[in-house]
Amino acid sequence: MKEVEESRDQGLAELVNLKGTLDKTNKAPEEAQDEIAVLKRAVRHSSSGGVPHVKVKEPESYDGTRSAKVLGNFLWDMEQYLERLNLPKG
Repeated sequence: MKEVEESRDQGLAELVNLKGTLDKTNKAPEEAQDEIAVLKRAVRHSSSGGVPHVKVKEPESYDGTRSAKVLGNFLWDMEQYLERLNLPKG
């Protein structure tokens, strides 16, 4: 886990350096932002590459109970499940 954090930190430091370099060039801000976005995605993918795959337990299915507490718990479980899968927020 420490290696992943170090890799992520190194990637973020490179992004900061790149942003400084891009600010000094005459590139359009939109073009620079696009490049930064691509690099951020690459850092995210590379930092997760060295981590062993962990099976994430799926939440229990919603049984249709008409209870705010049951529905709230189901939605919370789904949010936690999706976060553990590292899916981008919509």
